[in-house]
Amino acid sequence: ALWIDKWLMWLAPGAERAGRGVWSHPTYEGAMFLAFLTIVPVLAIFLVDVETRFHRAYQRWFRAIDRRATLRGIRRNHGAIVRITASSFKRLVLVQATIALIAILASPAVIAWAGGSWEMASVFRFGVLGAAFHVLLVIAMAALAYFDQRRWLLVVAATFFGLNLLLTLVGISLGTAFHGWGYATAALLTFA
Repeated sequence: ALWIDKWLMWLAPGAERAGRGVWSHPTYEGAMFLAFLTIVPVLAIFLVDVETRFHRAYQRWFRAIDRRATLRGIRRNHGAIVRITASSFKRLVLVQATIALIAILASPAVIAWAGGSWEMASVFRFGVLGAAFHVLLVIAMAALAYFDQRRWLLVVAATFFGLNLLLTLVGISLGTAFHGWGYATAALLTFA
């Protein structure tokens, strides 16, 4: 689901043959790479802070059930999971929104620093927006995985795949100003 837009862009105007059987769309791929760098801080916070705090609370809750604790004890542990999840998610949204806003506002400077063309700025902005919603989607999917919700994980992944495929094709048909729009919209809609 994450790569379908890149594969489609290899068939779009502006794609180049990089070698035998290897295609590239330098404008798109370069801008999207830079956009994905904006999620690194949130992924680090998620891994270090959320994973450890959430995992401990989850283990306490699960152990309480396994050891046949009282309903009050199970509900207390459940409440801790809900509080940790809500506070952590709010912090992650705030950090990612701040980074995304700064990156979008600074996009001409970022693209110039990277030595990219002006065409990359639009793709970069859409990429930053898409990556922001995508990282939140990944975090939500991690929560589904913790609770062994495989069917919902499949539904979410399939939804993102289908939307990314369809909306990227629409973006390609609308022209270079909309490259990256499909990924951003697919990430937003799937997260929603």
